[in-house]
Amino acid sequence: MNFDGQCPLQKTVISSIYNNYRNKNGRTIFIAYPSVQNILLLKKYILAG
Repeated sequence: MNFDGQCPLQKTVISSIYNNYRNKNGRTIFIAYPSVQNILLLKKYILAG
């Protein structure tokens, strides 16, 4: 996923949830805060992207 072009607030939320670790497909790997709320947020951003 590429987060360029998203608004600053979204970038702040994204960077606070996970640390932009990417696998070879370019998808961001969720590692930073594995709570239920943040996993749901991550799924929301993946689906929106």
